[in-house]
Amino acid sequence: GNESTEVVGSVVIDVTAPAAPADLALIDPAGTDIDGVLYTADGTPKVKWDPVADADLDHYVVEIDGQDWIDVPAATTVYEFTEGLADGEHTVRVMAVDDLGNEGGYSAGLTFIVDTTPPAQPGVPTTEKSPTNDTTPSWTWEPSTGATGYNVYLNGALKWTNQPEPSEASPFVIPDDDALAEGIHYLEVTALDALGNESVKSGPGYVEIDTTAPPAPVLTLLTDSRTNVWPQSWSWTESAGADGYMVKVHDATTWEDVGNVRTFETWFDTSGTYNLTVKAYDLAGNESTEVVGSVVIDVTA
Repeated sequence: GNESTEVVGSVVIDVTAPAAPADLALIDPAGTDIDGVLYTADGTPKVKWDPVADADLDHYVVEIDGQDWIDVPAATTVYEFTEGLADGEHTVRVMAVDDLGNEGGYSAGLTFIVDTTPPAQPGVPTTEKSPTNDTTPSWTWEPSTGATGYNVYLNGALKWTNQPEPSEASPFVIPDDDALAEGIHYLEVTALDALGNESVKSGPGYVEIDTTAPPAPVLTLLTDSRTNVWPQSWSWTESAGADGYMVKVHDATTWEDVGNVRTFETWFDTSGTYNLTVKAYDLAGNESTEVVGSVVIDVTA
């Protein structure tokens, strides 16, 4: 009837599941809300959630579109879909699991749309005049449907970002601080959507900047410099690079464009001293310095 001392064994039963993770969100970059729908242009999106406070937490299960995707360690509360997600709608949920295999409930789903499709290629930039002496020319281009802005490239390098859509009434204008130097330059543009997707570059649009004026012509009075006859005949030398010439008769307030003609007649017929002023202009709109010739009319008997 002798009995040994008692020995005691114990077991811990834990059927308590961890809490469901909360506050799922896209990070690096964060998603973009468009009319209440979450979008991302990142084809390998990164999702984070708040850690679950459970001493026995072992890992998290990440689910994508209703399918278990991967288990991540308890210390990790971020997962990046490095395998890549196709464009379209996706839903991510996360579940916590403790070291006994107790599974908590899934988090609320984080639904977002992956959109990595860039806008269509915009049209070639065009400017009003080339060559031109305007070092800050205005440009327009055919817009891209759905674009929210445009990047503008100068001579192959990105120069101005997220510019508004241009129009005839409100074109893109080269800023004064970036005035173009003499020479040939080209602009290309890309279209951006609300997520930052960037289209391929447009074709190049060219402009020639010319701020050098043609040399002044040499004006000659072909008839006598003191005379009592009319008309008086004038001519002037060709100005290198000139596209045409303008004349102003004596005290006139406006110039007359005579094109490429280099002769002119005046009809001064009363006594006095009269002037003829000539200047050259080029295709860019540059004008030479003015040259002035004079003639004395004497009809006094």
